[in-house]
Amino acid sequence: MVFDHRRNSSYELAMSQVVKPGAIVLDLGSGTGILALLAARAGAKRVHCVDPEPVVHLVSKFARDNNLSTEFVVHQGRIEE
Repeated sequence: MVFDHRRNSSYELAMSQVVKPGAIVLDLGSGTGILALLAARAGAKRVHCVDPEPVVHLVSKFARDNNLSTEFVVHQGRIEE
């Protein structure tokens, strides 16, 4: 799904309409963090990324690779915890 340009473009448009500059966003089931990165591009100042899989730790690297200054807080675990 990460490489589905049509899907991701739609999500990016929606994020740009909903996420306001300075917002704090919670991305549940973050995975590699594609939606977290889109929220950052839309102006979020902080994004909490939650996923039970270790892949969630890649979000910070992807943010650096894309020159995003948003603070990403990574939580590896289940939301119920």
